[in-house]
Amino acid sequence: MSAGSSEDQGNMGAGMDYSIEPAGDQIRISVNGDLDAAMVQDMRAAVDEFVGDSRTLVIDLSRVDFIDSAGVGLIVRAYKARQAAKAAMAIVGASGQPKELLRTTQIDRLIPFHASLDEVTRA
Repeated sequence: MSAGSSEDQGNMGAGMDYSIEPAGDQIRISVNGDLDAAMVQDMRAAVDEFVGDSRTLVIDLSRVDFIDSAGVGLIVRAYKARQAAKAAMAIVGASGQPKELLRTTQIDRLIPFHASLDEVTRA
């Protein structure tokens, strides 16, 4: 990851990667691959840099096929920090197992879910 750049790129090996991109009034975290313990370990410090930011934190899960408890934990950790900062958060593009797990754990009651980035911008 390159500190201080407008876009931080995560681990590109082992079939997992992510990006964090400031975009106007949003910070967009896009994940590609499984949001599991290995990915979370790689992402945690980068995500922590932005959780106190006043812009809306948008987690794009449209390219995620699987989330485990570590992934849920990362989302909950970000949510709690966003609440403390009185800042908004949204999840975009969750489907399949990730969406089902986030609904089962009732995260969808805490964090708004949207089908697309356009929906977040209009909300």
